[in-house]
Amino acid sequence: MTTRQSDDVKFLNRPNVWPCWPLCPVKRYEPANDGFPVCGIVIEKVPIVYETNMFALSGMTSVEIKALKKHKYDSMEELVADGWLVD
Repeated sequence: MTTRQSDDVKFLNRPNVWPCWPLCPVKRYEPANDGFPVCGIVIEKVPIVYETNMFALSGMTSVEIKALKKHKYDSMEELVADGWLVD
């Protein structure tokens, strides 16, 4: 695990320091996305990434957020190991 990944795991496990609590924006770079990041959010300390960006959330209900494409993990370590970075 790189220093960046280790720092991101520590940050994700401490929602009390998230500037946008209860949300934490994350991103992942995928070759199929032409070099642009896939944006997502983590809610509280649950290791699930919902694919969206923070600006799209303002008019969404919790039902709409939970209907977004999501990536479920067993831990924040696994989430970060899959390429998600704190944004």
